[in-house]
Amino acid sequence: MTWQLSPCLRKLNHNSCCIAIGKIGIKRDTDHTNLRFYQFVFCAGLIAVSAILLCISAIGLSLDGTDEYPWAHGSSAQFTQPEVQGRYDNYAGLSGFVTTWQAINTTDNTAILNEVVPISWTDEQCILQCCGDCHTASVVSVSLVFVAILASLPTLMCNCQRASADSDDNVEKMLGVFGGIVCFACTLTAFVVYYTMCASKLPETTMYAYKFGGLEIPVTVKYSYDLGIGELSLIIATVFQFVAVINQIVVQTPEEHWGEEPDDNTPLLDKKEQDLIKELAKARKESRRLQKEQEKNKAKGDDLKLARDTAVNEANEAATAAHRAVKHLEEHGTKIGERQKKLDAAKALEGSLLHHENLSAQP
Repeated sequence: MTWQLSPCLRKLNHNSCCIAIGKIGIKRDTDHTNLRFYQFVFCAGLIAVSAILLCISAIGLSLDGTDEYPWAHGSSAQFTQPEVQGRYDNYAGLSGFVTTWQAINTTDNTAILNEVVPISWTDEQCILQCCGDCHTASVVSVSLVFVAILASLPTLMCNCQRASADSDDNVEKMLGVFGGIVCFACTLTAFVVYYTMCASKLPETTMYAYKFGGLEIPVTVKYSYDLGIGELSLIIATVFQFVAVINQIVVQTPEEHWGEEPDDNTPLLDKKEQDLIKELAKARKESRRLQKEQEKNKAKGDDLKLARDTAVNEANEAATAAHRAVKHLEEHGTKIGERQKKLDAAKALEGSLLHHENLSAQP
């Protein structure tokens, strides 16, 4: 999906600041069209998923959903008596915290106590020292989360718009970069504010009392806190937004948007001139394509020349080796002939001696 820039944004597109932002990054050639498309579509998916994660974290704004979507979770499982096993959970969210007490008689596995107590940060029953800080942190964090959600929409649209080089321009990159930075900064700040002002200050030790056998037994519980779904969602969303911002920065806009703004006072071109301009643009595009093919063919020719030279060298080496082998065979044949002559001479001499001995032996 593409759309036309408004006259105000069209002028801003040729602003020196926007042009400088558009030139930042790596140039994408026509051969990398598919890579550019999949790259921006992937980052658009990251922005969409991060917006969903931000919405999930905002569910903790309801006190009723705090135990299911907490921003911080503290738990403790311990034996408070030989026959009793207790589990205690403390869920902290944006509106308050929810404490659950569960005690079981281990002899017959019957529930002694199963109580859920939700308390708002602004409630008079909230006697924790961190109630005021947690309320302030929750207000700041949820405000930043909503700002990040609102900024995700134009950032997502800019990623979709820049997926094609024909619809990419300097304004789209500027909006995508600044929108992504706003999303990233708000999400990261929301996490840091809540963690430092609230989650890190939640009580690690709390005393409860439950009735067992007609007695009210005080129990000191030590909590071990972990990140809740809300804060984990913010961490993942922050990583996704960071990747999307980097992608917006490293991809340049097309060079035709780096020039000055066309003068509106110039007369409109007639149809023939417009057709000539289009043909010229096509010819330039075809020339760039042919140039790339020529470079590829030249590289292939160099490879073929190298292969031919290698083959010629190998053939020369093989011919030299064959010549040496033939010469060696000739020398070997000459030696064999000489040896044969010597053998024949020896046989002739031996025959002559035998004949002489036979003649001498006759009466």
